Amino acid sequence: MRGARGKRIERAWATLQAAADLAAARGSLLFHLDLATEVARGALAAHGIADTRVAATADAFGYQVFTLGDGASAPVLAAARFDAAGRARIDLHPGPPPPRAAAFADARATIAAATAARAVVVVPASDPDRPIEGYALAIADVPDQAMLGGHWLLRLTPSGKQIMSRTPLSAGTGGVAVAALREAALTTPDAVPHELHVYLSLKHDVPFVVAAAASGLRWRVDGERLTPLRG
Repeated sequence: MRGARGKRIERAWATLQAAADLAAARGSLLFHLDLATEVARGALAAHGIADTRVAATADAFGYQVFTLGDGASAPVLAAARFDAAGRARIDLHPGPPPPRAAAFADARATIAAATAARAVVVVPASDPDRPIEGYALAIADVPDQAMLGGHWLLRLTPSGKQIMSRTPLSAGTGGVAVAALREAALTTPDAVPHELHVYLSLKHDVPFVVAAAASGLRWRVDGERLTPLRG
């Protein structure tokens, strides 16, 4: 009996860890796509290049941000790659855009128009028939403040032009000083912290603890590392 119980416990922990790993991966992607987009937009502006239609992608070489012209078969006006120090290098004569770049750019514009969000991240996906997922992220009006609420996860049609659903995604209510985030009492109804917790920890470079109601566990979120606090 003890052996069977031990195996059930091991399977339960493995399930929780798999969910935590998935949240860590998505939160890391969310953070880095957001960062790449903002750095690229600044570099594009320095070259006098409009960034009204932007698509961020990730491949084996890292992150790349494209700015496109108008239309479904829009030409690429410029592309940004990043060096080891995170500086954007602008290519004014890039090759063809990756598949679905125009749909990603349209999805970004659709989310921005529907939510008035100051930060929008679209998750790249290669399947042309698959709905597009994106995030509308709340940004504080004052420096050194982290926004816990006001974020949304959205699913859009494969074209990126219509919203199919939107789900509130929060780590709390309103904003909190970044200095106080380490001691903030964060909670989630889920079994593990979600991608927004990982995003906030990476964005503000602060670890914190999240109480997960579904598992009854407290988790330490330190960037991409999610660790259950036992005992």
